[in-house]
Amino acid sequence: KDNYEINKSIYEIKIIDVEHKCIKILVFKDITESERIKKKLEYFATTDVLTGIYNRGYFMDALNNESAEGVFAIMDIDHFKNINDKYGHSEGDKVLSYFGMEMKKYFKDYLICRYGGEEFAVYFKNFSLEDAYMSIDKFREKIIKENNRRDIFFTFSSGIASFRSDNKKESIIMADKKLYEAKESGRNKVKY
Repeated sequence: KDNYEINKSIYEIKIIDVEHKCIKILVFKDITESERIKKKLEYFATTDVLTGIYNRGYFMDALNNESAEGVFAIMDIDHFKNINDKYGHSEGDKVLSYFGMEMKKYFKDYLICRYGGEEFAVYFKNFSLEDAYMSIDKFREKIIKENNRRDIFFTFSSGIASFRSDNKKESIIMADKKLYEAKESGRNKVKY
């Protein structure tokens, strides 16, 4: 069985040999709809629908399979509850969607996800802490600059930690600890 695309339709083609004859039967089965549904299910299984970036489940699976050293970072939108309370959840969703789109553009070569709620994560493969810090801090400045043209101004804080395949869990715990240090020291900061 092989699948082929013909005129935007997908067909499964099966060759059946008839015994004791020199005859082959080709069976064409249109599987376009089932392939479309399969792709849609794969999208929903790996992607956060609101932000268009990977969801936490896919991100963590990819991270667990990672063997290269690098940096793990968590970013959290500051005072997000206040945005929802003041402007409503639909405006809060727009902030999350905007932030996800900006992450997708800025960190296009790295593994990113919506980590949960207003938290996002990045894995920088083969990066040093200093390089990751500079990259996230430039992104933080970019968000602030672009926020001056938006109706809802917001900032984010970030915690980053070294990542090694033999200390994955500790890396995540350390990044989370650094995130809370950034929050406790006034927010709108990156800590490592």
